[in-house]
Order: sequence, then structure tokens, then C-alpha cells
Amino acid sequence: MWRWLRRIVLGLFGLILMALLVVVAWNWRYARAFPDILSSFTAKEYCTCRYVIGRGDEACREYTEYFIPIGELRFDDEAKTVEVDALFRTNSARYLSERYGCRLE
Repeated sequence: MWRWLRRIVLGLFGLILMALLVVVAWNWRYARAFPDILSSFTAKEYCTCRYVIGRGDEACREYTEYFIPIGELRFDDEAKTVEVDALFRTNSARYLSERYGCRLE
């Protein structure tokens, strides 16, 4: 009985894995862009939190915390720039003004 149940579970797991691979292959163009999206979104959100809203470093790190960890986050208060390394990609954002907020570079 356990062999039968194990075969069913492994078969279902295999089907789910194959379906996932088909979906990723079908949408490879979008899946490939994900690392850039994570680092650029984090840089823009941290810049907005820090320089537009005016919160501190700890509050903005909590605000931009995701399930996928970022590698490194650097900011320069004089130049009002934020640079983020995440999933082997680096992106930065710069504060423009109160009206325009932050922009990705």
C-alpha cells in the first residue's frame, strides 16, 4: 500500500514540476527580467521612503523587506541616491524633488 501511495505522490510531484517548467519556458522573457525588477523596485521604494516620506534607515529597510533577500543596500544622503544589489543585479535610484520623487537610473 505504501509503495502505491508513494508512486502516486511522486507522479503528481513530477507532473507539477513538468507543468511549472512548461510555464517558465513559455514565459522565459518575463522570468529572465525578474532579478532586475527586484533590485530596481527595492531601490525606488527605499529612495521614496527615505527622501520623499522622510523616514529613517531602519523603517525604510523594513518597508522594503521582501521574501527574497537583497544582497546589499547603499545610500548617500548628500547625493540622495540609493543603490541595491539583489540576485546578482545592481540598480540605483535618485531623488529628484518633492514633486517628482525618485527616479530609477
